[in-house]
Amino acid sequence: MHIIGSFYEANGYGQFTAAIMRHLVRVRYPFTITSLFSHPVPTDLLPYVCPAHQRPKKFDVMFSSVSNCPTDVQAKALFTMAETTTLPWEHGAGLKRFKTIVVPTKYSADAVRPWNKNIKFCPLGSQMAWAPVPFDPFTFVAVATDHMCPKRKRIQELADVFSATFKTQTDVRLVLKRSPNCTPTVTFDKRIEVISDNIDRKAYNVLMQRATVGVQVSAMEGWCLPVNEFMAMGRPVITPLAGAVGDYMKLEACFP
Repeated sequence: MHIIGSFYEANGYGQFTAAIMRHLVRVRYPFTITSLFSHPVPTDLLPYVCPAHQRPKKFDVMFSSVSNCPTDVQAKALFTMAETTTLPWEHGAGLKRFKTIVVPTKYSADAVRPWNKNIKFCPLGSQMAWAPVPFDPFTFVAVATDHMCPKRKRIQELADVFSATFKTQTDVRLVLKRSPNCTPTVTFDKRIEVISDNIDRKAYNVLMQRATVGVQVSAMEGWCLPVNEFMAMGRPVITPLAGAVGDYMKLEACFP
């Protein structure tokens, strides 16, 4: 099977794509991978990279979000997710060329259906080891990559609201995990820690374990890996029930 996609683990989409490839390795399913956009491939997956001269004209599966799906690459099936329920023509029209589209949430299925009705549903989850909840200090953790589109992830707004809400409390913290290509977060609050560098998986797990509560303030998510990870760890999450998050954060498991 020939697969093309982004395996760049500095963002959520690349993380779950790489995780699926590692599952194929474990079950010994034969496959090759080709990286989209010249994104780096994790070291353990390099043996499966398809040589340039052997790449097919049409791949078996493409992994790409709807907004980043290249129109000059052909594939039989697309595994994707959409951040909005209504797709603009420049994003939706290209979906017609795929024989099958696989999505992880009903939210994404509703967005894709006007452009391609051959939709398969494949729910995703996250594997994170449970860890005791720390309370000293009480720490909010948010993980978001905005790709220079700050209004979608609202991290600056989160930092400002934190400082305005906890004006005098000394035993509360906010940790913001960004990436190098994110819009800089401006704050003079020493209780707010901004991590902009890429970190390995071990360091990321340690970061997530620092959370007393996870925070996700975006209302436009096609799945949202951090919310899944916080839930898998047994952490409460503050999040709007908007976008795909509402598919699995049911009211019976939430406090309004």
